[in-house]
Amino acid sequence: AKGVAQGGRPRPDGGAMNGGSLLRLFQSECFDAHLHMYYLHSMEAAGIQDYLVNEMYKMTDGDIDFFLPQLCQIAVLRYTRSPLKRFLLDRAERSMHFALRIRWLA
Repeated sequence: AKGVAQGGRPRPDGGAMNGGSLLRLFQSECFDAHLHMYYLHSMEAAGIQDYLVNEMYKMTDGDIDFFLPQLCQIAVLRYTRSPLKRFLLDRAERSMHFALRIRWLA
């Protein structure tokens, strides 16, 4: 189907999905931390990145810690284009342990 990759997942380019469809997906009950990381990595549009990073402030510490290696990788790959570095710095300011883990991974 148009807009859907193999395995039934929506394509990263959005395909047939428009901004409203993505927003409904992002706000749905089935949108978990795994899908959050998938779209954060796959979608490069600035508005989508901003929304996803802002929503990370609502995520549990456990989810952030679990996906920290992936978050550091995305932050390095998109250093000049992603607000993710600001999120990581905000979290590092709150916790020395978190800051050390970022330093070790980055």
